[in-house]
Amino acid sequence: MNYYGTTVVRDVNIRGRTCKRFPIVATAGGEVLLEVMRYLISCVAQGSAESGLITYAAHLRDFHEQLRVDQMHVRGVTLDFLNRYKAAIKERASAPYAGQVLRTVLAYLHYLEGRGAICGVIGETDEYQVTITRTRSGGISHNLAADSASPKSNYVPSDKSVQTIKRFGPAGPVHRERFELMLDWAHVKGLRAMELCGLTCAQIPSWPAINAALSDDRTLELRLLVTKGQRERNVDVHPLLLSRTRKWIEADRPKVNRAARRRAEKAGRPYATTDALFQSSTTGEAITPKALSNMVRSAFKAAVASGELMEDQRVWTHGLRKVMVNREVKSRPRSERRPPERAVMQQTGHGSLASLGHYVVDSQ
Repeated sequence: MNYYGTTVVRDVNIRGRTCKRFPIVATAGGEVLLEVMRYLISCVAQGSAESGLITYAAHLRDFHEQLRVDQMHVRGVTLDFLNRYKAAIKERASAPYAGQVLRTVLAYLHYLEGRGAICGVIGETDEYQVTITRTRSGGISHNLAADSASPKSNYVPSDKSVQTIKRFGPAGPVHRERFELMLDWAHVKGLRAMELCGLTCAQIPSWPAINAALSDDRTLELRLLVTKGQRERNVDVHPLLLSRTRKWIEADRPKVNRAARRRAEKAGRPYATTDALFQSSTTGEAITPKALSNMVRSAFKAAVASGELMEDQRVWTHGLRKVMVNREVKSRPRSERRPPERAVMQQTGHGSLASLGHYVVDSQ
């Protein structure tokens, strides 16, 4: 087909947010698909990651390619067309990929319907060509998007599995404590890996503040500075977790810092001090999200090898965030004025109920 191409524009300011890579879908003659562009801008406003925008653009380019081959306008999309389109993708790719493309297409069509760009194509009653339902968290559900889930998408690690892999973390009491503390920040507060690795010592409250919060039985507010989409937010943190973290700063982190300094001196390279909370004894800098992911994976594989866990009792870094989302959504009181999903969104930094909904497992 190849009627359309994708051009990536760099450093675009969208509603106050700098998007380093923004995809534009256009014809060879330079005619931009404006509705696709507007949809992607709305995704940015809702907090979508830049990598997600590239994926959505690829899906929607493929969709518009098929419309052009069939000589159809998006206003004329029918359920029969979408079923045939999904079957064609499955034949040339795979069922999961077909489900992922159709999930993007349904969200795009719903956006167009909401803007009045199309009429009668997609909605929540049988008057529409494609009748959708809403998930508990506000997302769109339809059989066309079936098979789009990854093996992890309908699974939440158990608290027991999370506690188990702690015993198989890095060797040595200092590195073990750092590993367990990082797991707890992710497991209890649902921080993304980049947010967790971006924490600094200066962000952790002082002992007087922590002790006062413990005495009053209240949480303390912590400002996250490194976040997805560069949108700072506040999270409520229990003083017990802050107390453990403050102890780490004063007792164990200096040992990591000294080890990093000795390594740098031995290698003959300059050593720059850092305020990173979770410092690497190898580089002297903040532990990277990739390094954290590798530590969690290694601990899980070791737990499986020892017989403590089974292969299907998966624990992975982002899965810890998923644990927190499901725990909070299901434990908070539900009311029409403020459903629990709204409160959890503020804590997790999700831009929309739909994006939060990818984490919520209804069957749990």
